[in-house]
Parts: sequence; structure tokens; C-alpha cells
Amino acid sequence: MTIGSISEAISEIDDINLLKKLGVNDSNYATKNRILFSVRDSDSRIRKATRSYSNGASVKGLVVNISGRYVLKLKEKKHESGKSWSDSKVLIPDSEIKPCRCNSFFHTKHDGATTGTRAGFSYEILDPCGNTKGTISIAWNSPEDLASSDFTSCILVSRTRNLLQECLNWCSEANEDKLGVDASLCSDTELDPFFDISVVEEDDASSYLIVSIKTNDLVEKLLEANC
Repeated sequence: MTIGSISEAISEIDDINLLKKLGVNDSNYATKNRILFSVRDSDSRIRKATRSYSNGASVKGLVVNISGRYVLKLKEKKHESGKSWSDSKVLIPDSEIKPCRCNSFFHTKHDGATTGTRAGFSYEILDPCGNTKGTISIAWNSPEDLASSDFTSCILVSRTRNLLQECLNWCSEANEDKLGVDASLCSDTELDPFFDISVVEEDDASSYLIVSIKTNDLVEKLLEANC
């Protein structure tokens, strides 16, 4: 896992450096091209969605499925602070992320409110036969003023459970990022080899969260391994 910042907007980063930041620079040519096209397209969708939003706490983001065979299927989405996912001004996560593709999302605070945005979603990992191999839950808390409080993210992986609420609880109570597993996996499991994570604080109110998942390796080296 790499938690760092991206100094430029994605639209301003050249292809080679963007692939490095997404953790796919060692993939084959076809894979890199498919992911690059999907990321550029998704970022364009985000920029279009944000044009109608003036100011205040917001989180935009991408989830990249670095996989040759596994699909990520949306299991659940929740919000505890900020707009409902049904609000026309937010961009809801895609219902499915195919191999070598990514999704885009955009979530904001309530109009006129002095709170931030705390929300998230979970994806099931499906093999080509439609069997569920595990679940990835992603959540965040982005305060109203990033100059005085930190952005917090949580990513949890399980073979058997949807951990979105646990992620939201962590973001509500903690002041540090979390990347972990539940009891369905070994307690000493290291997830760093399977995730590349970047958080960009674009200004005092808006953040950009990018999560790249090496899904093939996550399934074959962890979720299907004996514990």
C-alpha cells in the first residue's frame, strides 16, 4: 500500500507517470492501455460532476480493478454524513467494475451544513463463474476543513463478510487510515502488496481518493490461500 499525494490533477499527469502512480507500470501493454483509457474516462466523468458543485467538503475518487478475470460487483453503499447517494449532485459508484477497468465516484456535504462527508461502499469479488471470492469495503471521513482535521480512510477485506459498517465506524472514531482484514483471514495478513492508495487534498475542503486493487493476486495469494 502506498498512501501519498498526487501533486497534479490526474488530467495533467502524463500516461507513464499515471501508470506508475496506479501501480500498473509492470503490466503488459494491453492491460496498461485498457486501464489508462478507463481511468481517463472516469476522471472526465468526475470533473463533469463537480462542475455543478460550488464549494464545501467533498470527496472524489477512483477504484481501479487490476485484474485479468475477476469482476468487482457493488454490494452496498452508505453515507453517514453528507448527501444521500441518491442525490442528483453526487456520482454514485458503478454497479460493476470489469477487469482492467475503474469506477468513479463523487460525494459531498449537505448544502448549507458545516459538516464534512463520511460515506463508503463495498464490492464483492466475483470469479468468471459468478462465485464470490471475498468482499472489499471502502469508506472515508473528510472533514469540513482539511486544514484543521485530517482525511481518514478505511479499507477492509473479508472472505465472508461485508465490513462497510465497520469501516464507517472506524472513520467516525479514528484519526488514522486503516487497511486490514477480519477473522476470516490470518491476523498477520499483509495487504500492502495488493493495494496502491493515494489521497490528494486538493484544497482545504476537497480530497481525491484513488484505490488500485491487484485483484488477481488478492484472490489467488490471499483469499484462496489456507489460513
